[in-house]
Amino acid sequence: MKIFAMTFAGCLLAVFLVFPVILPGCGGSDDDDAGDDSGDDDSGGEVPCPNGPYDCEWTQGCHDGFCGPCTEASECHDMEGCLPDGTCGPCTETAQCEPGEACRHGFCMQGEVPLWELTMDPDDWQAMTENITEDTYYECALTVGDVTYDQDVECKLFGCSSRQYPKKGIRIKFPENADHPGFTRKINLKAEYNEPSLTRSFIAHETFKRLTRIPSSKTRYVRLNVNGQYYGLMIELERMAGKFLERHGRERDNSMYEAEEANPKGAFVPSQTEEEYRYLFNKKAGDDGDYSDLIAFVEDEIWQDYLDSGTTGPTSTTRVRRIVDIDQKLEYLAVMAIIQENDHVDNGFHFSWQADASDHLRWEFFPWDLNISFGCVFDMDLWDVTCDEPEYDHWWMNGVYAEGMMAGDQDYWANVLIHLLLKDPELYDQYVDNVCFMLDSEYWTQRLSELVEAIGETIWDAVEEDTNDQIESMDQFTDFQQGVLWFLEMRASYLKDQLGCP
Repeated sequence: MKIFAMTFAGCLLAVFLVFPVILPGCGGSDDDDAGDDSGDDDSGGEVPCPNGPYDCEWTQGCHDGFCGPCTEASECHDMEGCLPDGTCGPCTETAQCEPGEACRHGFCMQGEVPLWELTMDPDDWQAMTENITEDTYYECALTVGDVTYDQDVECKLFGCSSRQYPKKGIRIKFPENADHPGFTRKINLKAEYNEPSLTRSFIAHETFKRLTRIPSSKTRYVRLNVNGQYYGLMIELERMAGKFLERHGRERDNSMYEAEEANPKGAFVPSQTEEEYRYLFNKKAGDDGDYSDLIAFVEDEIWQDYLDSGTTGPTSTTRVRRIVDIDQKLEYLAVMAIIQENDHVDNGFHFSWQADASDHLRWEFFPWDLNISFGCVFDMDLWDVTCDEPEYDHWWMNGVYAEGMMAGDQDYWANVLIHLLLKDPELYDQYVDNVCFMLDSEYWTQRLSELVEAIGETIWDAVEEDTNDQIESMDQFTDFQQGVLWFLEMRASYLKDQLGCP
């Protein structure tokens, strides 16, 4: 049976096929990043929401510190309106949304896409955008509305293989504790040049929010000027580090890692030295000098289960069941399957050592940088193919090793942890149930297509103005968005057939 979370070494492989150098920042890394179910409680009292609406059911608001009827849209989950009966849900008019938002197709969207003005020395801008193998910060300033931020603000390129495209992603860094207009003080602006619908990253993160309780980065659209000239429509993607963990009720000082570089032997295969672990995994939170928990996770838990499993038949998951939040990880894999995300097997994924609902410390996984999804693929032979034709899955792209094949034995993009979980019959059945349930959800069958339409209306003018993207006409932009809608239907049909969903 195939598993259907298609992946591709879209960053590292693209670079190695075309360029003999390794570009910095692969997987959206930060070079300087060191640094439960809701419902009534057991006493029958009100449920507190210290982390805001994230702690409440979707139909509830977080009002005066407790889950219950909403009084305004800010008390609801993002893009949900506060309805006249006090429930949170699809808006029917703009008055149900937050100030500055507009109700479009049942979603409280950005009323207008804001204009940000980036200024920097023209020579520095040229050096930054031409020397794409460098990871150098340059002085810059950012103006948003009537406010200019120009004290110790720095800019550099953001991304990996995307640096090769004419329109590039940008990181804007502010000092600690300084005022800033972003989700975090290190603002990630993604150009999405290789994704001309400019939709996939936004809806992929929203899919995680709607179908799971797995923390996912915020996203929003921004129009960017550079030195007085319109550079294009960008997507701000919330950086994942300590503040992200804290916002979602996690311990911000606990370890969190990002799989930064694809290990040619496969993800979670033991490394020879601690230095190699540091190269493969970027520590985003916790003590940057201590990788012992990661090394123990790989060598004493994942790898020992793999050795106990052999190369054929069901796998042993005794250790990983104790140390991984299994239910959360299987939901994570199910969403990756339905959106056909291409990078999560070998790079870009984040995981943190956190307490679960029973206060047991376990590894929890978070999605990151999801623009290569919903049929957006790279092709091995045509490395720069952009997001136009959905492709289906191949056994070696799903993180599971072929029957009889040893981990690390050949150059396949596989993931030992995913292999263990999805070759365990009980856990595989749970994974399949998750996929089938998600594909039948109201969000997938109805609201997701409405969200695509809402996004198109929100960014239409900004796309039309953008001369640095791939879109040659607005008819073409419409076609790209229709391609995403077509994928939703085709993906559901394909997976239900392959998995035997009821």
